[in-house]
Amino acid sequence: MTVNLDVQFVTDPDGHTTSVLAPIELWREVASERETALLLPNDFGLTLFALGRLKEAKEELKRALHLNPKSGETYSNLCTVDIGLKEFSSAKSNAQSAVKLKPSDAHAWNNLGVANLKLKKYQEAAEALKKAVSLRPDNFAAHNNYGAAFYRLGKKNEATKEWKFVLKNSTGEQHDQAQDYLDHPEHS
Repeated sequence: MTVNLDVQFVTDPDGHTTSVLAPIELWREVASERETALLLPNDFGLTLFALGRLKEAKEELKRALHLNPKSGETYSNLCTVDIGLKEFSSAKSNAQSAVKLKPSDAHAWNNLGVANLKLKKYQEAAEALKKAVSLRPDNFAAHNNYGAAFYRLGKKNEATKEWKFVLKNSTGEQHDQAQDYLDHPEHS
């Protein structure tokens, strides 16, 4: 089969440019033909997320969970989409499922922290983010978020320490975010 595809480029949360094949409907055809169809709805959901099609991404990730209800990765991805949709209670619930199924996943713990930050549950956010940075010390997004939790808890010295760690050890988007938080902590 020969298919002509346009290539679109998107930027991931870390600022890296990646290509996304369009039309994305090709995913559905591939999913119906491959033995790995259980994995594809999650990947398709991420593709939709990268394209900014959040409601469709959420539906595809729900489909992925229906096919594989024990996928911590899919719950974590669904949490990320829920945060984008500003559905923070749902995001928290999905993140809790993710960390229950995959307790060593720093990304899932970071998502739980972000959901709690958005819900103004700062102590719970700090606890989840502490776990995220302990599991993966190079997760600079988690350090920035941990700093935000500290700031909201009135622990400005701890917040500054987290943001300075990111400035010293990272580049790109997270580095810039840390600088913004140091210059304007109310943005955190």
